[in-house]
Amino acid sequence: EEEEEEEEEDLASTCPAQKDGGCLTSKCCREPGLQCYAKNEYWAECMESCVPGPNLFDQGSNTPWTCTALGTRAPGKPRKCAEDGANCMDEQCCASSGMQCYAKNDTFGMCKIACAPGVNMDDQEDSKPWSCKAIGARSKAPAPWIEKKCANGFADCSKAKCCAETGMQCYLQNPYYGQCKAECVPTPGTNCSAAAAGPRTPRLASAIAK
Repeated sequence: EEEEEEEEEDLASTCPAQKDGGCLTSKCCREPGLQCYAKNEYWAECMESCVPGPNLFDQGSNTPWTCTALGTRAPGKPRKCAEDGANCMDEQCCASSGMQCYAKNDTFGMCKIACAPGVNMDDQEDSKPWSCKAIGARSKAPAPWIEKKCANGFADCSKAKCCAETGMQCYLQNPYYGQCKAECVPTPGTNCSAAAAGPRTPRLASAIAK
C-alpha cells in the first residue's frame, strides 16, 4: 500500500500544478476537476472542457484543437473563481476573462483589469488605500486574433467555426454554410440547425479593457 501511495505521489508531482499547464507528456492534471486535452500531437493543456475547433483562449494561433482527452480527469470538482464585484481573497482567481485578483488589504480583494496602489475612487465601502497586491494568477484573456480570423456579421462561419463578436455562436445551416447568432432555435423557415460549430465567443479583449 505504501508503494502504491508513493507511486501516486510521484505521478501527481509530474502533473501540471495549475490550470492551462502543459500536460502532453504527463497526461494528467493536478487541479481537481480538470482534464488534459490535446490541441495536436505537440501540445495539450489542463482545462475544464474543450470544444473541437479554434480555442478562443489560445494566444498562439487559431489552429484547430482536436480536444482529444488524454488520461483521466482529476478527481473532485473544478474550483469556482470569484465573480465581478465579489471578494476574491479566498478563491484567489477570477471567473471573468483577463481579470486579476487584487488585494485591498489582508481580508478583501476584487477582480480588476488593473490596480493602482492608494485610494480607489470607485471603492464604495470606504476611502482606505488599496495595496493592489496581485493574488493568484490572472485569468486567461481571449486571443488577440479573434476579431481578425473569426467570422463577422452575416459572413459564413462554417470554415472559421468562430465568431468575431462577443457572445456570438456559429450555427450551421448545413456542412457548407453557417452564421453567427446569439441563439438559434431550429424552426421551419429559419436558416439554422441545432448544430453549433466551435465555441461561443467570450467577452473580447477590446471590451475587457474598457
